[in-house]
Amino acid sequence: MRPTAVLVLGILGIVVGVLGLCCNTFAAAGSGFLAGMSEMLPAEQRNAPEMQMLKDPTFSRYVLGSAIIYVILSLLLLVGSILLLQVKPIGYTLVMTTSGLMVVWTIVSIILEMTVMAPIYQRYNQSPSPWANLFYLIYPIIAFIVLTRPTIKEAFRE
Repeated sequence: MRPTAVLVLGILGIVVGVLGLCCNTFAAAGSGFLAGMSEMLPAEQRNAPEMQMLKDPTFSRYVLGSAIIYVILSLLLLVGSILLLQVKPIGYTLVMTTSGLMVVWTIVSIILEMTVMAPIYQRYNQSPSPWANLFYLIYPIIAFIVLTRPTIKEAFRE
């Protein structure tokens, strides 16, 4: 018997995983594509600070690396959530592990935004938004709360 909380968490994990796969795949592809496309724009648009920032190698690497990490985490979350719906212990372990990795990467990305990326944003008169990364903590916190309840843990031991 699958607890209702597991059903809700599994469906939510599938939604978050699919959205993460789609959004971050496009972010990874778009990070290089936009910098190259900027050469086709008129001079006033090509020299805009936003377009110049896209050409910055550190910024490009950070965006691409972050997108790839989130694609991997989203894929792990998607697989784990499907297995969670089947009440398989490996699904429980995979969702808990992926949630932990999401928390770690979110903290690392906030630190990177505030240290390594801040001068790049300032150079191009842009404002950094490291706290936007806190959005990625919503699912892991919910997962930790739900999956550590004794009745839920017991369902995955059987």
